[in-house]
Amino acid sequence: MNLPNFRQIYRESRTIEEEKSIKNNSFYKFCGFVTLCVIFVHLRNKNFNI
Repeated sequence: MNLPNFRQIYRESRTIEEEKSIKNNSFYKFCGFVTLCVIFVHLRNKNFNI
């Protein structure tokens, strides 16, 4: 059973500018998530003296 390539279908439905905007937005959200994780781990270790 051959399934359609949904990623290709969605990519074709957007303009290049929309695609860049989505990629940049997801990259910045990921960077923010990783930064918050590092900060929380640092604060936890600082508070519990581990």
